[in-house]
Amino acid sequence: MNQYRLFGGTVLTPDGMAQQDLLLKAGKIQGFAAPGTVVSPDYVPVDCPGLYISPGFVDIHQHGGGGSDYMDSDSDAYFRAVQAHLAHGATSIMPTTLAAGREATAGAVKKYVQAAADPRIRDRLLGLHMEGPYISPAQAGAQKPEHLRIFDEGEYRAILEAAEGSIRRWSVAPEVPGAEKFAKIATEKGVTLSIAHSDADLETVERAFRWGFRHITHFYSCMSTITRKGGFRVPGVLEAGYYLEDMDVEII
Repeated sequence: MNQYRLFGGTVLTPDGMAQQDLLLKAGKIQGFAAPGTVVSPDYVPVDCPGLYISPGFVDIHQHGGGGSDYMDSDSDAYFRAVQAHLAHGATSIMPTTLAAGREATAGAVKKYVQAAADPRIRDRLLGLHMEGPYISPAQAGAQKPEHLRIFDEGEYRAILEAAEGSIRRWSVAPEVPGAEKFAKIATEKGVTLSIAHSDADLETVERAFRWGFRHITHFYSCMSTITRKGGFRVPGVLEAGYYLEDMDVEII
C-alpha cells in the first residue's frame, strides 16, 4: 500500500524538532505517532537512527544539476538534473533559464513544456523561471552581454503562448525600455515578476512595484546600490529591497 512509519529520527516540524514517528501513505504525511505506540501493521517500519526527517526542500532558482543544464538540447537533461536535486532533498523545483538568443530561448521553453509532461519528473516541477533576456548590460554578471536586449513584445508574447501557462516567474530589469507594458501582459498571464540584473534607482523600482513587481532575484548580486547624482546619494535596487515592505527578496 506504499505506507511507511519512519522512526528513530528527529522530525522537523513548524513548531521545532520532535522525537516522534512519522506516518506516510502514498507519498503524503498522514500524521505522527509517539515512539513505541501501536499503529496499523500496514505501515512498513523504516529505521532512521541519528537522522533528521524534514519536508522536501523547495528550490525556486536553479539552472541544472547532475552535469546537465536546462538550456541543453539533450532530451534527458531535465531528468538528470531533477534526479540530482532529489538525491539531495529538493523535491519541488523551479528550473531556470539563462539569457540566450531568440531560437535558444524558444527552445528552452519548449523543453520545459515537454519535461512537465514527463511522468518521471512532472510532479517535481513547480513551473518555469525565465531569467532574462531583458536585463541591464551594466549588471550582466554571468549572463552573456550579446544575448541581452530590450523588451520585444512579439517575442515575449510568443514565449508566453508557447509556454502554455507554465511560466511561474520572470526575472527582468524594470529600467529596460518596454518594461511597463511587459509587466501588464505578463501579470495578466499569472506570471510573478521579479527584478534581476538591474541598474535601476529606487524611484524606478517603486514604479515597478506599482506595475506588479513583488520579488528581487539573488539579492545583493548584480543589482544597483547607492550612487551619486548631482551631489546627492541615490538609492538603488538593493536599498529598495529593504525599503519596500511588501517586496520579497531571494537570497542565494
